[in-house]
Amino acid sequence: MRIFSIVSMITHLIRKISLFFMKEADSLSQIHPTRCWILNALLLVIILPLDLKGQDFQLVEKYLSSLQPKPQYQFNSGMAEIASKLNESKNDLQKFQLLDERTRLLEKTLPERKLNEWVGRITKLGISKEGDAFLSIQLSGSLLGGVEDRKGVEGSKPSGVKQRGLSSGSVIFLTREERLSDLDDKSLIPAGTALFNLLKGFQSGDEVRFNAQLLPEMKTFVRELDQVMNARLLNPRFISRFEYLEKIEIPESRQSTLKKPKNASLTGKSSGDKKLSKIGKAKPAIQETDLLALLPKIDLHLFNGYRLSHYDWDYAPFMDRWLRQMRINLQNDPPPDYLSGNFPEGGRVTVQLELKREGKIANSFIHSVGSVSSLMRNHFERAVLSYELPKLPDNFKHSNLRVGFFHEFPPLPHLLFIQKGQKRIPGNASVEAGKKMNAFDEASAKINQRLQRKIKVKQTLKLYHYQLKKRIEEKIHVFQNFSKNERMLIKLQVTRPVSNTFWEILEEPATSAFRLTLINALERTKIPPLPKLLQDREAHKVLLDIRP
Repeated sequence: MRIFSIVSMITHLIRKISLFFMKEADSLSQIHPTRCWILNALLLVIILPLDLKGQDFQLVEKYLSSLQPKPQYQFNSGMAEIASKLNESKNDLQKFQLLDERTRLLEKTLPERKLNEWVGRITKLGISKEGDAFLSIQLSGSLLGGVEDRKGVEGSKPSGVKQRGLSSGSVIFLTREERLSDLDDKSLIPAGTALFNLLKGFQSGDEVRFNAQLLPEMKTFVRELDQVMNARLLNPRFISRFEYLEKIEIPESRQSTLKKPKNASLTGKSSGDKKLSKIGKAKPAIQETDLLALLPKIDLHLFNGYRLSHYDWDYAPFMDRWLRQMRINLQNDPPPDYLSGNFPEGGRVTVQLELKREGKIANSFIHSVGSVSSLMRNHFERAVLSYELPKLPDNFKHSNLRVGFFHEFPPLPHLLFIQKGQKRIPGNASVEAGKKMNAFDEASAKINQRLQRKIKVKQTLKLYHYQLKKRIEEKIHVFQNFSKNERMLIKLQVTRPVSNTFWEILEEPATSAFRLTLINALERTKIPPLPKLLQDREAHKVLLDIRP
């Protein structure tokens, strides 16, 4: 699939470059064969080293399509229809009529010529000779060959269409690249402005949400670069004044969650809830199983507190005293590097030891997962080993007892996602009374507000996931041992109201006891409602990855 994506990209770029040679040509076939081989070789050198973020290209495109706002999807659908009609056009007169149709599409989808939260990928970012920044963004949903219909079926083509090398093309929103040609448009981004400083953290290939103001034009409604007719209909380039950009973080895909097992079962609320079925009604019908790999994941553990090698004895009095003393010790002299915020992500620490019948520790081992320092590890190890152990009770019939203690350093969301040395841009409140903000300060304050809100949303989401994790783990009660290879994968969909929340088992564990333990815990868990910052979404989906 990766090879297919690269080949598709090569074909698409060849078609774009061919426009410089073709002018009025209709297809790539009119280019000299030698020139085609040269283009192929150049593009292979350029494209093959690309990493594509280690993701499947088509999967990333589907994920970006799921983020498109409604006007963007309507625009892409309209452009796809125009591309299909262009394949059937016989002369320039018919093509000119399609240009009028594109103008009506722009008037319908962008009546104010303003793009809000549109999704795309940066294709060019640089500096002009005068020191201004220029920017080019390729619109998501208009990539590569294959005309998409309104149902969003990838690669589908209307019946009776004669393919002549044309594709659905790519829509580009861009600035000019020289100040002399930008005197009227004023699309270049001057050095020192808030947007210029924001762009320092971006690079070509970044997936972004962006806001932009398009420029008016008498006949075509929106100003664009001069191109031949085919290019204006397939690969239009609209002059844009960008106002804001925001990176889209593509979650790390997990191949094991790409396909739903045949024996997947559903519990909790029914997935046929009509309120939930309305989500994204105006967007493409993207297969949900394709996007499972990109959902946020919460790691849950059956054992929290301690785990034993043998449960066939009256272990509760002995272990509860040890656990209680360990928790008291944890409150004494907590690690300073954690309290100071040097490790805000937190992590899980495990101390495993072997206990003889006479109460002596034969050996111990410690390991950690996540952002955990040596001070944090040593702090937990001391809390476990500083307890003066009595002998094992007489009802313990084995020669030794293997014990595992677990402790989780919770994340510190208020310290997450803040870059070191980040300067705070003054907002409205920092301006002296009676003074008005100039255009530069207003733009800076607006961008700063957007950045601060983005950080706040990410912090809120991190805290909510941790609260959800603890709510579920508190209801898990284990009275037997399980293999370390046991695993259960559940898709949880938290809705508004939270009473309609339901879950779906995506991967069954090896034993029914493991499954029953988790189902009982989920049935008893009181799912926390979505925070206010997250209530703009109808539902929040998350993967629960449960292991011993």
